[in-house]
Amino acid sequence: MEKRSQGNIPRPKLGYQYYQDGQHYRDKDLQTWLPALKALSAGYVLLSAPDDRAIPECFICGLVEGGITPVVQFQLPLANPVDHHGLAVLLRAYAGWGVTYVSLFDRPNVRQSWGSGGWVQQRLVERFLDAFVPLAEQVCQTGMQPVFPGLEPGGAFWDTVFLRAALKGIKERGHTRLLEKLVIGAHAQTGGHPLDWGAGGPQAWPDVRPYDTPASQQDHLGFRIFEWYAAVSQQALGDVLPILLLTASATSEEESLEIARMLTGRSEPQLPDYVLGGCLTGLAVDQADAADLPAWHQADGSPLPMAAQVRDWGAEVSNKTSDQPAQTEPPTEKKAAPPPAKPIQHYLLLPHPSWGNPDWFLKVAQPYIKKYAPTTGYSVEEALLARQVTIVGGVQVYPENLKETLESAGCTVIQVSGSGTDIASRLARL
Repeated sequence: MEKRSQGNIPRPKLGYQYYQDGQHYRDKDLQTWLPALKALSAGYVLLSAPDDRAIPECFICGLVEGGITPVVQFQLPLANPVDHHGLAVLLRAYAGWGVTYVSLFDRPNVRQSWGSGGWVQQRLVERFLDAFVPLAEQVCQTGMQPVFPGLEPGGAFWDTVFLRAALKGIKERGHTRLLEKLVIGAHAQTGGHPLDWGAGGPQAWPDVRPYDTPASQQDHLGFRIFEWYAAVSQQALGDVLPILLLTASATSEEESLEIARMLTGRSEPQLPDYVLGGCLTGLAVDQADAADLPAWHQADGSPLPMAAQVRDWGAEVSNKTSDQPAQTEPPTEKKAAPPPAKPIQHYLLLPHPSWGNPDWFLKVAQPYIKKYAPTTGYSVEEALLARQVTIVGGVQVYPENLKETLESAGCTVIQVSGSGTDIASRLARL
C-alpha cells in the first residue's frame, strides 16, 4: 500500500479517560466535567459506550461543541455474537452527533476477553479479525474512523506479535479502505519503568524478542510503546498508521505531569506526528483509587494540585496568544508591568487560633505540606491572593460563606472537612 501522508493528522493533544462505568452521562455530569476538561486543555476524552443503548446525545454534543473529541469505546464480548444491526443504529447516531473515533473491543490478546471457552490460541488472530473487520467496516461506512483495540502490553498472546499478524491479516483480506481509515489503539503504561524506557523502538534495542528481554536491553513495556507499534505497522504495511493512546498512565504525580507536558508539546523531544493524542487516567479520585493511580480531581470535579498545574499552563498560553490592540502611535516609554493578580500559587488555609485548634490541624497537614510545599497560614486575606486554596476544616471553624468568597475572587478551592480521621485520610489521598 502507498505511504500515508501525515499532513492531515493533528498534532498530539492531551486527553483524559472518563468514567468507564457508563453511569456518568447525566446533564449534571456534563455540567461538572465539561468545564473541568476544558480547563485542562483536553483535546480528547475516552468514553465507555454500552452496546445496547447510546450515550445521551446531549452529553456527546456538549463535548463536541466544547471543542473536545470523544473517543467512543465499545468493550464488546468476544465470546458472544455481536448484534450488528443494533450496533449499526448506534454508530449512525454517534456519527450524526459529531463522533470521530470508535474503538471496538479491548485487549483481545488476553484470556479474560474471550471467556472460558473462547481462549484457544490456534487461529486466535484470525478469529478476532472475523469479529473485528465487519464492525470496523461499519464504522467506516458512517464516516468515522475505527480504532484497533488497545492490546495488553505483553499479554498472554504477545501484543506486538498479535498486532503484526492482525494488520497483515486485514491487508491480505483486501480491506484497503479500512486500512486507510484505521487508527491503532495502545495502552501506554509506565509499568514501573522510567518514561524513556524502550525509546527508539526495536531499532534501538535489536536483541529483544517476544517474552525475552535480555538484561542489557529495554522492551516496549512502558510509555514509549507507540514507537514499537509504529515499527510493527511499518513492517506489516509499509506505512505507519496513526496511533491513539487510549490510556496513558503513570504511578506517580511527577510522571503523570510529565506525560501531560509531552501531550501539550511542553517538553523535548516532541512526540511524533503519528501519535494523535493520549488519554490520561485518574480523572477523578474515585477512579484513581480503584487503580492505585494519582488523581486529577475530587469526585465532585474540584481540581487537585496536578489539575491546578495544568490549568496554569493553559492560562499561560491564553495570556501569550490573547489579541493585542494594533499599535497606531510610536512607542512611548514603557511602564512597569502590573503585579500578577494571583501572586500565590497554592495556599493552605488553616483555622485561625481564634476559630479552632491550630496545632492539631498543623500536625495533620504536615505530610501534605511536605508533598506540595504550599504557602501555609491562617489569613483569609492572603488566601484571596492565591490561584488555588486548600481549606483544612469544616464550616464550624471558619467564617460563614468562606468558600463562596474565595471562589468569587477567582480562587480554585478544595475544602477538606469531616471528623479528625476523615481530614487526615483525605489529605493523605490528595
